[in-house]
Amino acid sequence: MSLPLEGVENLSDLYEAAGIERPDLSHLDEAYLERLRASKTPNLAIEALRRAIEQTMRQVTRHNLVRQRSFSDRIVELMNAYRNQHLSAAEILAKLAEMAQEVNTEGDRGRHFTPPLSADELAFYDAVAQNASAVEELGDDKLAEIARDLVVQVRKSVTTDWTKREDVRARIRTIIRRPLARHGYPPDAAREAIDLVIAETETFAEDWASSTEH
Repeated sequence: MSLPLEGVENLSDLYEAAGIERPDLSHLDEAYLERLRASKTPNLAIEALRRAIEQTMRQVTRHNLVRQRSFSDRIVELMNAYRNQHLSAAEILAKLAEMAQEVNTEGDRGRHFTPPLSADELAFYDAVAQNASAVEELGDDKLAEIARDLVVQVRKSVTTDWTKREDVRARIRTIIRRPLARHGYPPDAAREAIDLVIAETETFAEDWASSTEH
């Protein structure tokens, strides 16, 4: 099943072509979903909602590659299921609406921890919580503690050019490894966690380096 998007350059054009107004992800009520389901061009309505979700998702996960990849993979999986006719238009709209609600509340996820996790701490938490055995052995509270520790230690070590200097990258990897070991993070999962923390750090690096150097 193809999505007929020829000539549709941006989201505004897409909404107009689909005959719907721009969706507000914080208020995707049943009335709006019914208008989507009733669209004469359901493919365009689906694509409009998908793009709105992706646009918001990129904003709220700008510094969280783990969550960004997770949402992106799920969207791809859903769209493939629709194209392969494993989901009807009504079914995929319902699933996209569920994801829209999840994306809309993504920015509040850190508040569920005690004390709450900041955006950078949450990104590091997601990096170290990717491993199932680590979650099972340590639990959310301990992983959140590791994330807080990592932000403190890594942030003060980041410089503007750190990504271009192998010696600095190696030192930061060592800095990351120490809290993991100190908190009892599973050794067999440490390498992947370190790689993920490094990747997340790259998204924060410019802001962190600027605040450190001034």
